[in-house]
Amino acid sequence: MKVSRKLRRRKHSRSSFISRRRLRNKNKKHTHTQKGGKRGRVHKRVRTYKHGKRFHRGGKDMPLFGSPDPARFDPSTETIKNLRYIRVIDGVRKDKYDDFGIKITRDSDDKYTIAFTKKGGDSKFSFSFGPYQLKTLQEDVDAAIRNGRVLMNVINADGSEHTDATYMFKEDPELAGIIRDYIYHQSLPSSSRG
Repeated sequence: MKVSRKLRRRKHSRSSFISRRRLRNKNKKHTHTQKGGKRGRVHKRVRTYKHGKRFHRGGKDMPLFGSPDPARFDPSTETIKNLRYIRVIDGVRKDKYDDFGIKITRDSDDKYTIAFTKKGGDSKFSFSFGPYQLKTLQEDVDAAIRNGRVLMNVINADGSEHTDATYMFKEDPELAGIIRDYIYHQSLPSSSRG
């Protein structure tokens, strides 16, 4: 009786062999071939395109190639398109961009508050400034956008403080000037706005 020669199934295992007869067989249940490359102990399954969605924290990541269109302000909808900002979680910085709505409110003491509220996506939060006198508000917002300063008042949609991450605007001197002018324009009486 002919004894079939054995082939090693894995290099690192001395006890697992497979015969040539089984290897030639169309039924591959004995061969345990794996598609998709070798994986370690931790990653048992293939990482599909949905894997990242489980851990998505909101905001659009910067594209791998090129960059998004520059930020622009649309006063008719009070929206900044493609506002770039940096999110820092556990010391890891990530460039993001999103559309933000702007709302300016004025209280009875003639102090102003401005909120940049993220539009779209699962995570909703606002960057808030104020209440300040008009000139102070202009200077604070201008410095935050122009110099990329860390934002202190980050508020969730439910009004609670957003503490999961640290945020700052990406430096944009041109946008800073536009927003500064817009804040001043909104402080004027309705009749004098043109």
